[in-house]
Amino acid sequence: MVLAEAAGDRATFDRVWNWARRNLQIRDDALLAWKWDPETGSVIDENNATDADLMVAWALLRAARRWGASGYQSEAWRLLDDIRSRLIIESFVGPVLLPGTSGFIHDGVATINLSYWVFPALTELARLDPEGPWAAVRSSGLKLIDSAQFGSDALPADWLQLSDPPAPSPLFPPRFGFEALRIPLYASWDGLNRYPGLASLAAFWENNDKPPVWVNLDDGTWAARKFRPGAMAIRELLLAGDADAKDDKRNAASGNDYYDSTLLLLANLAANEQND
Repeated sequence: MVLAEAAGDRATFDRVWNWARRNLQIRDDALLAWKWDPETGSVIDENNATDADLMVAWALLRAARRWGASGYQSEAWRLLDDIRSRLIIESFVGPVLLPGTSGFIHDGVATINLSYWVFPALTELARLDPEGPWAAVRSSGLKLIDSAQFGSDALPADWLQLSDPPAPSPLFPPRFGFEALRIPLYASWDGLNRYPGLASLAAFWENNDKPPVWVNLDDGTWAARKFRPGAMAIRELLLAGDADAKDDKRNAASGNDYYDSTLLLLANLAANEQND
């Protein structure tokens, strides 16, 4: 939906949104079920994914602004009201985002994912709703980026245990990989590619022309596979200066699969919108 809005393609935007409303917005709130099975044509897990809900709400607000449609805006705030009431909890760094409404608090300790902080969305929400929690949530994400640096290369973990200090979650492999890859994407999109908390990641990528798809933060071992086009576009976005990022023309027409292709398109959009 974000990509369709950015392309000015209202027909595709409406087609995607209407499908999501009909098939995923089936809970007792406005949040979207996260897991759809195309083989059965049904939802197989009604838990939400907070980053998806945040992206959908942001897309709706962008669409309302572009096309002057108040209906998009009201739907966005329905989603955001439920994110605010059901998915934001207090912590030692301030309010943080739970990844979903269920399954992410064990024995009183939350598991979080820093790639769910969609920084440009939070920045816009803080402007539109200055009395809301969005600026404080954005700030907590930056504080966690500062402290969540692990292993010999000081990289962020895909999944964090929200302890003081934070640690890689014992519920997931201790990796910097497919999840944490989106942290520099969203940070750079919000003009934060020179943020000091990302300096160690930038140095790691600068020293590796062909980075591995994941790094084990415990023992420093790397995956044999290397970055694909979408991930490489994020690397370029983080390492480029702001002007360079805007002028960069990436030659890859598409990624290797849905996820990689989406990362490539989002990185290109981020480069175009940096500091706009």
